[in-house]
Order: sequence, then C-alpha cells, then structure tokens
Amino acid sequence: GMDLQIGRLYKAVVEAGGVLLLSADHGNADDMYEHAKDGSVLRKANGDPQSKTSHSLNPVPFIVVDPEYKGEYSQSLNEGLGISSIAATVMNFLDYEAPADYTPSIITMQ
Repeated sequence: GMDLQIGRLYKAVVEAGGVLLLSADHGNADDMYEHAKDGSVLRKANGDPQSKTSHSLNPVPFIVVDPEYKGEYSQSLNEGLGISSIAATVMNFLDYEAPADYTPSIITMQ
C-alpha cells in the first residue's frame, strides 16, 4: 500500500542524501463520500457509496523529511500559507529563488 511505497521513497532519498517532500493535491481523504443532510452516506442505485469528487477546504499536509538537516533553512509557519506555497518551497529546495508573484515558501534559506 501507500505506506510501503513511501517507505521505498524514503529509503532511496536517504541513500541519495536528498530531502523528501510529501504532500497531496486536495484535503478530502477523510471525506471521500457524498452525504445527505442527515449525515448518512449517499448511495448509488447499486448500493455503492457515491464518491465525492470535489475538492474540500480541509488542510493538506506538507511534510519535509531531511535526514541531513544542518540548519540550512528554517520553517516559516506563518498565516496565509497553503498548498499554493509548495511551488516556491520546492524551488527553494532546488536552490532557486521563487518568482515574486508566487505564494511564499514555507521555508527561509539561511
């Protein structure tokens, strides 16, 4: 499953001396089905749950795993950061400066 695949990625990143960045594209993993007003799960004609395909406003995790961290950056956990901050963060980890019109990175390089 997913845990096995993340474990494989982690092992490869550690062996390469890299940084593992994990995220998702929406925050609806905890709410995968449509619900009726009474809270019950809506069902298709065949009885299967009706999948929820819309994006939610739930928080999206962003995890930085850096086994060789030596203070090169600090986390900037300020208000207003979100999934749109990932692009600038990835650019920073690749030693690029993000364009001024990007949402700010979650890290500040030292």
